[in-house]
Amino acid sequence: MKTQLSGEELYRRYTEGDESGFDGLIGLYRNDLTAYARSIIKDEALAEDCAVEAFAELAIKKKYNFSIPIKSYLMMICRCRALDQLKKYRRTVRLSDVGEEFLPYTQAEFSDEYAEKDELKRTIRALPEKQRSAVWLVYIDGMSYKEAATAMKITVKKLDKLLAAAKKNLKDKMRYDG
Repeated sequence: MKTQLSGEELYRRYTEGDESGFDGLIGLYRNDLTAYARSIIKDEALAEDCAVEAFAELAIKKKYNFSIPIKSYLMMICRCRALDQLKKYRRTVRLSDVGEEFLPYTQAEFSDEYAEKDELKRTIRALPEKQRSAVWLVYIDGMSYKEAATAMKITVKKLDKLLAAAKKNLKDKMRYDG
């Protein structure tokens, strides 16, 4: 039975001259990176491009230093590339430009259904920067507390306190506005 090597071990082999190490990294993380980018930009081809760019940056810049899991490092690069794609290709369509008959909801139904989500997004954006980053990394990017704490260069205990404060702020703000 063949044991699968960790991403860090595959990268270490690649940096020591074993090209198969990088192929192994791609095989190990390509689908996860593509799915993550697709969840941000909603376009399969652009999501695949973001994943490829993340691997390319890892290979070319060689800035990974093993301080966080390599998967987290690749996800951060992929997220940046996906957000760059959103900025580059975002097109806005006003509801007035589309006939009501082509919409799955009336404008009133659409507004009601998404108003709560929009309020939550606005409330998260209004959090202090460190709380907002903690919420993003843990609840949106899906990092473990340890991975998020490492990425933020804080202790897990400090991350836990930031998340508790963020939850309290979100609850207070939603209750106050609601």
